[in-house]
Amino acid sequence: MLSLPDAIEVFAKAFSKCKSLPTPYEAVPLGPCWLLRDVPGTRKSRGPRKNELLAPCVPPDEVHRLMRDVPGRTFVCALDPDPEGDPAVYRRYRDLGYRLIVREAFFVKELGDEAFYDPRVARARTTADLQAMRAAAGTRKMTDEHFAQEQMRLYLARDGDEVVGWVRSVPTAADRSWVADLWVHESHRRQGLGGALMRTMLAEDASLGIRWSVLAASKVGSLLYPQLGYSQVGTLQVFYVGR
Repeated sequence: MLSLPDAIEVFAKAFSKCKSLPTPYEAVPLGPCWLLRDVPGTRKSRGPRKNELLAPCVPPDEVHRLMRDVPGRTFVCALDPDPEGDPAVYRRYRDLGYRLIVREAFFVKELGDEAFYDPRVARARTTADLQAMRAAAGTRKMTDEHFAQEQMRLYLARDGDEVVGWVRSVPTAADRSWVADLWVHESHRRQGLGGALMRTMLAEDASLGIRWSVLAASKVGSLLYPQLGYSQVGTLQVFYVGR
């Protein structure tokens, strides 16, 4: 199985790539952690966005010391192997003045033979496909550069001409990819579209040499991914402390 530090590196690099819209965002090592932040000097007019400090199995007190050197609003994403989130980790962050925001399950899948086809789902191949997704989302989920240079791949589910769902594969290395933004329109849920989107994406991931697929999921989303062969390797506990 992909190690937790390697899986969190996939998360760090993919999250930064996705968030580089419209201003460059980066993932830089900080001790045993990853600091996700605006590239210094690139976001002056509206001020910096919040930072993320990803801490894979790092003791809370060590994270707290690192936080002293991180300016601005910063969320801590503490990853540990406990499937429910280690209660001792939660208590220590609480004692240090941090507030738990959310818990998310962290999953990894080793890809094998992923052949799959569903006529409702296809990879976005044209700028018109990208624009259709933006119109349905009401926001830009990918830059034109992401799309043209295939820095990430977009898969769309359609009902006729209407886009009713999507998912993205965000490669971070030749054999590793992050799953971003799986979404199905409320009116089209419980029809197997979420699974069809994932299976279509994973089939192409495997054909392109991806061996490891990594994702984080809400409690509801966690019900789907084991059915697709994902194994939960840990839990992200996301904390915030006011300054």
